[in-house]
Amino acid sequence: MHVLTRAGGVRVEDFGSVAKALDDVGGADHVVLVAGGGHAGDLARASGETVADAVGTGHLGALNVARAARPHLRGSLLLQVPPGSGALHESGAAAVAGLTRALAREWASGGIRVNCLNTGASPVVAAQTSLDILISDLSGQVIDARVDGT
Repeated sequence: MHVLTRAGGVRVEDFGSVAKALDDVGGADHVVLVAGGGHAGDLARASGETVADAVGTGHLGALNVARAARPHLRGSLLLQVPPGSGALHESGAAAVAGLTRALAREWASGGIRVNCLNTGASPVVAAQTSLDILISDLSGQVIDARVDGT
């Protein structure tokens, strides 16, 4: 198992950073994206920096990880949407859900499964749900593990 982090120089909003890190790893049975802290609050009150960070680590990060992972991937891609609420969070979650469904169709012929997990439950529940998804035959699914309905 390899864990690639921002502290280790991997920035999901930068395709080159992600591609180099995955090239260094080589083949992968599974790639799991857990990026960003999520956003909660009113979009009109969000700063430009907050919006850029949410889009960069959320939607753009998912696109970059998917593009960079595909040449190395043998099993599945799991995109996790961090907990949050409000328009900024929901628009990012919808973008990642749409990406998940489209990639599942595009990559099915290569035997690659793609799923999405909306987190918000405890870290233990999110981790167990992630493992359940990875060992399943599911593809193109958006699983909601939010317990508070946000």
